[in-house]
Amino acid sequence: MSRLGEHTRETKLVPEGQLIQKCYVANPLDHSLNQLVPFVVDTGASCIVIPLKLAKKLKLKSVGGGEGILADGTRAECQMAWLYINVDGDGLPTMALIMKDAQPLLGLDVMKMLQLQIDPVRERLLKPLKRFKLIKFFFKRGVLPSKTSS
Repeated sequence: MSRLGEHTRETKLVPEGQLIQKCYVANPLDHSLNQLVPFVVDTGASCIVIPLKLAKKLKLKSVGGGEGILADGTRAECQMAWLYINVDGDGLPTMALIMKDAQPLLGLDVMKMLQLQIDPVRERLLKPLKRFKLIKFFFKRGVLPSKTSS
């Protein structure tokens, strides 16, 4: 059985102040080629970044290449490939930047598509369903006024 559909509620804050989210990644054409990977949640990254070693292990096919601009402004050679990623039970295919010795980064593209938000108090990612359940909870308890009440 593939692990891709499993929930991976494994988010933690490391001493360096980085939020780490464990995600399953896979070859989008063959989900049996998958791995659980700790990603740094990086709101400054516009897309997912993975190391070349992981791309080779998943047998990802490059669809192009070019230069990527790093946080410090330096430019680095990179390739691009389709990757399947599953974050806490929700998955999708996305384009990933592949850099030789990169640290895996969970960028804004996936966070926006899955509507994830960072909860700095609990040091984890929030999924939209959880927020809707909380609002429903407050309506039931009378904390938030309903539209029908005067």
